[in-house]
Amino acid sequence: MADLQSGNSGQWPPDSITGRQAVAPADDIPRAPPAPGSRPPEWLRPRVEPEGLQRYLETIRERAGLIALCVLLTTLAGVAYVSVAPNVYRAEADLLITPVSSESPVYVGLGLIHTTNDPTRDVLTASKLVTIPSVARLVIAELGLTTPPLKLLRKVEALPVTQSNIVAVRAKAASPAEAQRLADSFAQQTVADRTSALRRQLDQMLPELEKQVSAASPDQGSGPALLVDRYLSLQTLRAGTDPTIQVLAKAELPERPISPRPKLTIAAGVLAGLILGLSAAFSRRMLDNRLRREDQLRSMLRVPLLCRVPYEKRRQRPRPIAPARLSAAGKEAFRTLRSSLAALETAGSTARVVFVAGSTPSEGKTTTAINLAAAFAESGASVILIDADMRRPAVGTTLGTAGLHGIEEVLLGTVTLADALVSAGPELPGLRLLLAGGSFTELGSRLSVPMARRVISEARSMADYVVVDSPPLTEVIDALPLAHQADEIVVVARLKKTNLDKLADLGELLARNSLRPAGTVLVGVDAAAWSSYYYRSGHRSGPDDGTGPRRRRMKAVRP
Repeated sequence: MADLQSGNSGQWPPDSITGRQAVAPADDIPRAPPAPGSRPPEWLRPRVEPEGLQRYLETIRERAGLIALCVLLTTLAGVAYVSVAPNVYRAEADLLITPVSSESPVYVGLGLIHTTNDPTRDVLTASKLVTIPSVARLVIAELGLTTPPLKLLRKVEALPVTQSNIVAVRAKAASPAEAQRLADSFAQQTVADRTSALRRQLDQMLPELEKQVSAASPDQGSGPALLVDRYLSLQTLRAGTDPTIQVLAKAELPERPISPRPKLTIAAGVLAGLILGLSAAFSRRMLDNRLRREDQLRSMLRVPLLCRVPYEKRRQRPRPIAPARLSAAGKEAFRTLRSSLAALETAGSTARVVFVAGSTPSEGKTTTAINLAAAFAESGASVILIDADMRRPAVGTTLGTAGLHGIEEVLLGTVTLADALVSAGPELPGLRLLLAGGSFTELGSRLSVPMARRVISEARSMADYVVVDSPPLTEVIDALPLAHQADEIVVVARLKKTNLDKLADLGELLARNSLRPAGTVLVGVDAAAWSSYYYRSGHRSGPDDGTGPRRRRMKAVRP
């Protein structure tokens, strides 16, 4: 018995596992010892993760809602930015750069732009002369602005035009006219600033050059003539502007703002949402080990899928659902489960014992057990529902029924099964309950096969069907002796709740104990997968007494 409760060893029994578990007359379960190196049974498949493109596509399909939410949020953020961001206009004026020869004696020593071996260097040098504080101060004085020079320079940029002698002066502002004025003013004041610097330099050079011309003697040859020519050239240069830089084209009034750009902003929001959503989806897949798809269940347990139970939405906290509060599609799902199990019966068989198992709490085991028992009772059969979860009993609370005695006393032999059974109510006259009182929780660790065999054998003699609601076997192994007395074991799994590792552990636990599930019940299936036959306009999807709210489409639930 110790081996039974501990799950025996990690080795596998032989492959010849049948679907029907016979009741042994001995005090323990006879089974062949595990053969070293034997393979797992045919119905239990190892968990295999999809690879490559298939895995990516499955992840995207599973997390499509999360990805769509991220795209929606970032797109809304882009729309909000476009709606509140101020318009920014940009205007452009052009400067023409004409470098002078560095070999000409007239321009020697002057702060002009001289030719170099790299033509692009001349234009780049000129572009740096636009965005300097001295030019910004001249613009402020001309336009009557109060903006500090450094702040004003953030609105202006000077860019060399590729393969040309042109510098583009671009200015940004909140209005088209202001942007135009800034661009024109910076272009003009750049010329003015360079001209002013040139004149200051010439004002220092000309007096000295004039003295040299006056002191020169005609007998000195061509020297005085050259001095005179340079003096006259510099005087002419002093009267004009900087010959190396001039305004080529004034700025035009911009027709539309450059920022914000609605189409580009929204497109960027959608792209950012996709990137964020995909990152979140793959991150959650790495961290989330829950059952997401029906094919995951089929890939782990090669047994029939007996029925799909729709997702049902409720306001109350998650707890089992009584038959009176089940939707029409939910009731039909459990009728399908009843028919599937009835199809497994053999001619001349005795009362059927169905053991409802699961791997983790809140998967819908109790809801499945209660409504399966109710479905059997509705067909006119006599049914006993046993609440074998002695640590967290829920059958009595769900059905609004209490008893004087519980399964613990029946197992100990202090009360007979007939005295402990209570009726499920007038709505289900054929259903009786053996409840768990919760006062002998330590009994679970001492539950033996003879105890379980005695109770199940007595229940067989008193009813057509016996349904056992068990605790999650991977966490509490109390009810495993009862599973050995069952004719069929039904494994309940719930989408978005069942842990895949726990489900694999449950399959291994059953296989180690020579127990083969008859099939699985998948809880939480999307309501859209169900026919609208049950949810046509005007149909009441609440309790059968007609008090349920009128729905136009199914609101389905978490059993």
